[in-house]
Amino acid sequence: MPSTSTRPRKARSTTADSKTESGSIASSPRQKDSGTPQNILLFLIAFRALNALCVRTFFQPDEFFQSLEPAWQIAFGGDSGAWITWEWRHHLRSSIHPYIFAAVYYVSNLVSGYLSISPLYRANLLLAAPKLTQALFAAVGDFYTWKLAGKVYGNSSYEAWGALALTVLSPWQWFCSTRTLSNCLETSLTVVALYLWPWGWPSELSYPQRASSRNDSTRNKPATQRYGLSGLSRSLVLGISTLLDRVYYGSWTFPPFKFLYFNIAQSLAIFYGRNDWHYYLSQGYPLLLMTTLPFSLIGLFQAMFAKQRSLTSQQNSIKCRLAVVCTFMPAVLSLVSHKEVRFIYPLLPALIILASQPAVKFFLPPISSRSRSNGSRRLLLIFLSLVNIYIAYYTTFSHASGVLNLMDYFRTQYVGHYLGDTPPKLGYPAGLSSFSSSPSSSVMPTVMTIGFLMPCHSTPWRSHLIFPRIHAWALSCEPPVNLNSTEKSTYLDEADLFYEDPATFLQKNMQGGLRHFPSKPSYQLNSNQLTHHRPSSNTSQDPTMPHHHLWPDYLAFFAQLEPTLRTSLHSSPYAECYRTWNTAWHDDWRRKGDIVVWCLDQTIQREWREHTQLLNQAGWQRHMQQRERQFDKIIDGFRKEAARGSSFFGTLSGVRGSLGLVSSFLPASWSWSSSSSSSSYLPTTWPFSLSPPTSRKWYQVSWSWSWPSLSALQRNARRWQLTWSWPWSWVGRRKHTRWPEWMTESPWVPDWDALVKKSKSRGKSERMLWS
Repeated sequence: MPSTSTRPRKARSTTADSKTESGSIASSPRQKDSGTPQNILLFLIAFRALNALCVRTFFQPDEFFQSLEPAWQIAFGGDSGAWITWEWRHHLRSSIHPYIFAAVYYVSNLVSGYLSISPLYRANLLLAAPKLTQALFAAVGDFYTWKLAGKVYGNSSYEAWGALALTVLSPWQWFCSTRTLSNCLETSLTVVALYLWPWGWPSELSYPQRASSRNDSTRNKPATQRYGLSGLSRSLVLGISTLLDRVYYGSWTFPPFKFLYFNIAQSLAIFYGRNDWHYYLSQGYPLLLMTTLPFSLIGLFQAMFAKQRSLTSQQNSIKCRLAVVCTFMPAVLSLVSHKEVRFIYPLLPALIILASQPAVKFFLPPISSRSRSNGSRRLLLIFLSLVNIYIAYYTTFSHASGVLNLMDYFRTQYVGHYLGDTPPKLGYPAGLSSFSSSPSSSVMPTVMTIGFLMPCHSTPWRSHLIFPRIHAWALSCEPPVNLNSTEKSTYLDEADLFYEDPATFLQKNMQGGLRHFPSKPSYQLNSNQLTHHRPSSNTSQDPTMPHHHLWPDYLAFFAQLEPTLRTSLHSSPYAECYRTWNTAWHDDWRRKGDIVVWCLDQTIQREWREHTQLLNQAGWQRHMQQRERQFDKIIDGFRKEAARGSSFFGTLSGVRGSLGLVSSFLPASWSWSSSSSSSSYLPTTWPFSLSPPTSRKWYQVSWSWSWPSLSALQRNARRWQLTWSWPWSWVGRRKHTRWPEWMTESPWVPDWDALVKKSKSRGKSERMLWS
């Protein structure tokens, strides 16, 4: 009997442990579908790939300067034209993240060379490859968000599917997850680690202490193996990171120590802005969660203070720990003066998981039932979904889209005006690459020069310029590294100096000042003049030294600066050759308005003026067509009224009677006297007609009202004077009503029948008058 009673008890505990380990409290039909996880993963990969290709806006400079620029340098060499910022020169960053995209660049370059595709297609491939790589990481993060929600609520539970839906519909995920920021990869790795985390670890430590000594070694063996694998993986990652940093920097270094030293000891993070202590509470969480914010707050409260009876103790424990992390981390990061939303981005999967249960409880009844009482919740669900879609569309297609359009324009101009017969090889030094393949050719390749008069890091760099013969310079914002407190208080970077006084900056920091300008772009000059157009490099600027730039072929700036440059460069050959819409609003006044490009080529300037004129004419034609359609609608309304005749208006008569005491406040009679003078167009029958005068008391009033008719308007061509008077003797005055000037200055009376017949053939002037 003991043996028979023990076996079933052991089997039940094994089943419970397996359910607890997997977190599955699902129904059997979905458990039988073994292909569901694979299908979900494939769907998420395709969805995030589309997401990555649809992102056409600018978010943060670190998306390019902390990942793609070092990766470009690794893949194509130190002279490939990449802009390496001060953090990399001072060994503040780990090189693991750039090495991932360096491998992507290297493979993409090999594929494009093997296929022998055109330069523009090759550039597009190099642009899309990092995006698609990050899309794969984002899809893995979404997949494990769903898996972690299944561990908390059950694999086939509505809450798990709700977490997946919230992830897919999240505007922030659509906007940010496929960008090449290190925080995006960190978010994916964090949710994978949370799913693989041994949530039953404390119970595993305490259970062997209660077990018999005969089973101690057996029960401790899995925990020992787990600790050994954990230590081995940590050592392996640390060793790989150290070796890669040694290869990249050329010396043994440990970037986390340097990062803490520069950002905490020297307080260089403050140089890039301070934020309020409540930033993550008032702005961080709302931006991350958008419409999911109320459900996340409810989920946080329930996870920490209200245990769910439908969940096991371990599932409630997981929720509580996730909630504690989501509140503890922002509190710690709030102690740092410099704050950004992306610093708490790794918490988003946990917040979505906590929000899924309140969201499902609120929206599941309206979805599963057709009761009219839940109609408001259905409408709310549709409204919130549409809001999420609109925010995702606006932030990825519209807001700050001009920056990437600008890069596309420069690449197109380079291919059209500068690129020779042989496309350049990216491994050659920037600006000196790829002589013509002909042995007899000894002409130096043409170099395209661009100057960005914008706040620092307003645009991507070599990862979007692509071609190494494109030489560009931009205003820098190097922090005050290794300066004392007095020097830091008075320090201004190059961008600050420019916007403090643009004219003085251009006079002092541009070669030739504001008097000597190049007359032609570099591709129209002789080969011996090209050396004059080699621009300065942004790779090794000293913030304490003056900056000297050459006047480029193209100048790019925001429209906010256009009036200043028109005054300063009025005697130069620069003129507008491109303009693109950037954003409707911006929190930085220096980045407001369109993005404008001035160039030296008079042919391009003339083509742009003609293009702008054609666009203006097309816009005016569309405007006039819209006005004509409005006028046609008015004429159609008149035609319908004429067809209905006087029956449409009707006649209201017989309104007679005494008003009693109330009539003491009204006039005894309304007189409409005709006059031969030309001062009005109204007929005698409009708007009042009085019965024949009879003797009546002053308080007795008899009215007869009739609406105007088209026939009356057509018959009466005479002009009428409208007058009225009060019956009291002490009011000894007459007041003349005045009509609009368009009715009194001309004897013209509208002929409605003629207007209806000739509505389609009237000139534009009459259409504009009547509309």
